[in-house]
Amino acid sequence: MCQFSSYENVFRQHLSSTIDEEIWQGFCAGMRFALSHPGYRRYWANMHSVYNQRFRSFVERELLRGKADLDQITAYKKNSTVPPRYSIRLC
Repeated sequence: MCQFSSYENVFRQHLSSTIDEEIWQGFCAGMRFALSHPGYRRYWANMHSVYNQRFRSFVERELLRGKADLDQITAYKKNSTVPPRYSIRLC
């Protein structure tokens, strides 16, 4: 599902502060909703290894366990660094 690739991209943009917080919160809600369905959980269980480790950790710790509230998302962002090759800057 390319939807998770999109989520991973937005996750990276959030870590590099190139996406508005309101948009990020919307994507988190979308990810939580998707992962509340058995088909998405089954896909994640089978395909999680194709995604970046930092994104996998975020999904597994914060979303699959249902703990992703704004304070935790913000704390995760503050404690993470993004390698330059993953930073996306728009003009």
